[in-house]
Amino acid sequence: KAIALNPQFAEAYTEWGIVYTQLGNMDVAMEGYNAAIQTNPGYALAWAHRSGLFVLRLEWDRALQDAHHAVELDPALAMAYKARAIAHKGNKEYKEAIADFQKFLNLDPTTLLRTWAEDEIKSLRQVEKALFARLLHRFLPPGFFEFSAARGTQDSLEIRALIDNLDFGSGQDIDLLRLGQKQRRHLADNGLRRRIGHVFWIGWNQT
Repeated sequence: KAIALNPQFAEAYTEWGIVYTQLGNMDVAMEGYNAAIQTNPGYALAWAHRSGLFVLRLEWDRALQDAHHAVELDPALAMAYKARAIAHKGNKEYKEAIADFQKFLNLDPTTLLRTWAEDEIKSLRQVEKALFARLLHRFLPPGFFEFSAARGTQDSLEIRALIDNLDFGSGQDIDLLRLGQKQRRHLADNGLRRRIGHVFWIGWNQT
């Protein structure tokens, strides 16, 4: 009815999209969001909801594009960060997903989705730790852990402890190692990385 009274009413088109999304009719929902954006390209909520619809359709890149635009239009729109976090997760961009889930919680601290979002963050941090551990194994000399155990050294235990204690909320530590072959030169940047670099040095020089 609101659309019939005022075809330029972007909020009404958005509500139309929300209703049909809840009904499971994604095609009609998309028509609503498209109309809202066409009517008012500066309406961040429409972009955020269309991002959420792309998430439901597993179209991660398009979801990211819309969520990015929603954030640019309204940096305080919590649901835009939620949609972007899910899209980042779908694209296996875990560090970015963690940051956006945290931003979502910061902007909407009383959300009913708090437990879900916190569980997502915990899960993604475990994924990052697993990737980090795999990367350590990749760059350590073959048989490093077995060699350390046989020599009675603490190297393997130190590395495992570092993995367990790293906080991947910012993702800065794992980013450094993702530099690939250059990572050996950068491991001594600061405190924690100096310690990791020392452990790597021990491993390389014992074999």
